[in-house]
Amino acid sequence: MRHIILVILACAIVLSWKSSAMATNGMNMIGYGAVSSGMGGADLAVVDNASAMNINPAGICSCNGPQFGFGVSTLMPQLNHRDAANDADSDDNIFPLPLLTYVQPHWESSFTFGIGAFAQGGMGVEYDGIKTPFATQDEIFSNVSYFKLTPTVGWQSDDGRLKLGASLNIGQAQTEFRYFPNTFVSGTFDGFRVKNLAANGYGIRLGFQYHYDKLTIGGAWLSKTDLKYKDGDLTFASAPTTTLNAKLKGFDWPQQVGLGVLYQAFPHFRIAADVDWVEWSQAIDKVTLTGGPAPIVFDMNWQDQWVYAIGVEWMFRQNLVLRIGFNHGDSPVPDHTLSPLFPAIIEDHTTVGIGYSQGNWQFDFSYEHGFEAEQSNPTPASAGTESHAQNTLHLMLTRSF
Repeated sequence: MRHIILVILACAIVLSWKSSAMATNGMNMIGYGAVSSGMGGADLAVVDNASAMNINPAGICSCNGPQFGFGVSTLMPQLNHRDAANDADSDDNIFPLPLLTYVQPHWESSFTFGIGAFAQGGMGVEYDGIKTPFATQDEIFSNVSYFKLTPTVGWQSDDGRLKLGASLNIGQAQTEFRYFPNTFVSGTFDGFRVKNLAANGYGIRLGFQYHYDKLTIGGAWLSKTDLKYKDGDLTFASAPTTTLNAKLKGFDWPQQVGLGVLYQAFPHFRIAADVDWVEWSQAIDKVTLTGGPAPIVFDMNWQDQWVYAIGVEWMFRQNLVLRIGFNHGDSPVPDHTLSPLFPAIIEDHTTVGIGYSQGNWQFDFSYEHGFEAEQSNPTPASAGTESHAQNTLHLMLTRSF
């Protein structure tokens, strides 16, 4: 009980963490925890530790005893915006995103229970000194973050071949953005800033794993999470001392479903592959900000995304594991709605990781590189080119009891 109380308190601290960055499968990270990321996100049939709560909850049944995990992902994006008047790099930032997990098998049954706190994803940019179409210099800024708590239950058959899991996703999202907040042209343009927008949302994740001989099949489904942001502070360049109460809708977290396989090709070598479908079209379409004289509408019209991942794992020593992976997901952002506020456009990632175990401790590290992607908006009123690359480091420490 003492362990559980400490974990719940630590989860509350993680959930209060405010940070965001481009997560790169749209607003999702390609993997959660250093093991998942080291495999390039090919994890549905692989994951067998407490981080499974945010991947495939059936995987927690592979924990043979109580297990505590702590991890952090450090995201380092590089962004550039170009148009007829600008060639600007976003400010360099480092975004640490934590995760915390605890799993406890029920010794007298086939059930396993867990709770975790995860940084699900987000995105953000920061451009200073951008030349506007109104002969001024101003800023463009966005910051979107989504954290969640995941109480989880798993069940496995007596022979251990079939595992089932379910997790409740209790999420909190926060966002703020600024678009030329100091620029006002009477009758033409009124820049704005909004901060402190927050929303709570709920979803469920279901998963399974089935093991037969050298093959494991895994799958998971995540429900859509509706997010209604409210209590934001909205100000316009025309009246910077007047604060209005803002609300935001149409900026949700998507439904996702995936299937993966794991094949034990040799005693110390295995290969995994996943396919995921992410329904961005029903989550981010027309985003509407209200609270001012008239609604501000972002016609984003994101598209559904297919994500393909492959990874290999080689145990080249008894307590050392090497992982390599590749992940591809088509950009969900259409060219004609591309904006410097929300350029989540990276498509290809390569990863490498290593795991080291000693006694009851497990240390995992992975490095993820998101290759530079570039898209252009051909619409005359919004013409511009966005480019985005990213490096990410993942660390995870696991303690079994």
